[in-house]
Formats: sequence, C-alpha cells, structure tokens
Amino acid sequence: MGLTGMNKIIGITCYMSVGKSYALKKILPRVNEDYVLIDVDIFRRKLLKENGQYVNELKLVIPELNKFNIIDSITLNNYIYSNDNYMEEYKKILYKYLFNYIDSFKDKLRFVEWALIINDNLIEKFDKLVVVDSSYESRLSRLSDSDLSKEEVLGRFKLQEIGNREEILNKSNIDYTIINNDGEIDYQEIIDFIGR
Repeated sequence: MGLTGMNKIIGITCYMSVGKSYALKKILPRVNEDYVLIDVDIFRRKLLKENGQYVNELKLVIPELNKFNIIDSITLNNYIYSNDNYMEEYKKILYKYLFNYIDSFKDKLRFVEWALIINDNLIEKFDKLVVVDSSYESRLSRLSDSDLSKEEVLGRFKLQEIGNREEILNKSNIDYTIINNDGEIDYQEIIDFIGR
C-alpha cells in the first residue's frame, strides 16, 4: 500500500540505541510520498552551531554558558544532565524551535526520530508513533563504539526509562505500534499502519 495525500507527523521513538535509525532506513525506501526526516539529535546540534538566537536563549536560562564563545553539545550536556532545572528550561527552548521547524513542512509526511517523545509528554503532538524496542544487551552492544563512557551510557539509559510505556500510550489518544528490533520485522506492516 502506498502513502498518498499524507501530511501526518510520525514519531519514531523509544530508548537510546534501540535501532530507531535502522528501522527508518528500512521504512523510508517504502514511502512513495514526499516526506522529511527530522532526527532531533542532529537538529539540536545544528541549532547550537547555526542559530545565535537559540544559543542566546540558552545562555539566559543557563548562565554558566555565558563564559563560552562556542557551545557544543558536550558543553551543553554537562550542564543539563547535572541540573534538573537547566534540563527543563533547555527542553522548553528546544521544543519551541523543534515544533516550529516541524510545522514548516506541513505539506509533507514528517518523520521525527527522537528518544524522548514519550518521556517528555510529547505524544499528543504526533499523529502516530512507531515505538522501537530492543533488549538491554542489544542496546549496550550498539553503543560499544560510542564516545560516551559506559557510566554515561548507563546514566542516559536510566534517564530514559519509562514506567509502564503501554499504559501511558493507551491513555493517550494516539495510534501506535511497537516493533521489536531484535527479530524479524515486516516493514510493509509499518507502512500500512502509517497509511491507515
């Protein structure tokens, strides 16, 4: 089944290193619709490099950033992962820019890859969610060549834990599907789900 006349926002989500990007590599070639892919990790790094207004807004809520001429994601992460208030303020600013950007593509099918859609209560901003899952061991294995230390990886895993994911999803008004990236996946079923 093809996707036609669609301008939905499809969230591809779940924990760090579950294989969201891999799933998208299998899904996107089957999409016969004009679409845009927004990887929020790439988007947020690009904002730091290219958007002075965004950086200035961050400096207002995280004053320690004022001592840096250039702020990269490592510098920013040092502050937001060690201070809950900074993280909250950072997310408010990031999501303002992110959803303005997503809205600029209203005439396209929009895929948004972001681990924190469920955690940050963004579910209702999406038309459908594809929740990608994978075992803890597979996730660790995928990060064996990461620039993060094992302690940092485990810390991020802990931050991304979701209590009862299915219960949260069921309470929302969103149409979702869960795929397990440790086994065989029928990607045509995912395309059919998106097209419904």
